[in-house]
This record gives sequence, structure tokens and C-alpha cells, in this order.
Amino acid sequence: MIAAIRAAFQALLAIMGIPRWVPVVGLAGAIGMGGAYFYGKHVAAQACQEASLRTEIATLNRDFAAWKAADEIEAMLDKDLQADRQQLEQEVKNYEIALKSRPEPNCTLTDADVGAVGRVPGKRKH
Repeated sequence: MIAAIRAAFQALLAIMGIPRWVPVVGLAGAIGMGGAYFYGKHVAAQACQEASLRTEIATLNRDFAAWKAADEIEAMLDKDLQADRQQLEQEVKNYEIALKSRPEPNCTLTDADVGAVGRVPGKRKH
């Protein structure tokens, strides 16, 4: 079967007056062009992937900078809240001492009541 196809192909080339080397060169050229096409496609895909990775890195760097800034703000606010809490705790202790130092006959607060004042959480409005 292959021999018949080969013979028919050679007869066709002879009828058309085409030398036998022309189809071989044409096939080699087609293979070369196909290889060049797929190589170009491969290079373009690599460039696209590289651009995508660069974009992702830039996004991650922005996210990291935002996280770092938020962390610094949180630390600053926490420091302010701790300072406010210490000040409020000191005010409560001073108030407890003041209540203990000047007993009033009309005031029936006991030491337990005064201690409970220190356990009341302070709420800060912004």
C-alpha cells in the first residue's frame, strides 16, 4: 500500500516536472516554520508568566506595607489605651483612698463596696 502511494507521488512529480528534492525541502521548511512558531509561542507564554509574577510581587509588597502600617497604628493605639487605663486605675485608687479617709455618717459604703469600684471597667468614647 505504501509502495503504491510512493509510486503515485513520484508519478505526479514527474508529470508536473518537479524535481524529487523540492518536496523534501518544502517539508523541511514547513517543519522549521512550525518549530519557530511554537518556540515563539513558548517565549511569549514565559514573558506573560513573568509579567504576572511581577504584578503579584508588587501586590504582595503593597499588602505587606499596608499590614506594617496597620501594625504600627495598632501598637500606638494600644500604648494610648494602656496609658489611659493606668490613669483611670490610679484615679479609682485615689478615689478609694479618699472615701476611706473621710468617713461620713450618712454613707454606708463598706470596704467591699469601695473595692468593687475598682472592678468596674471604664469605657472610652471616641
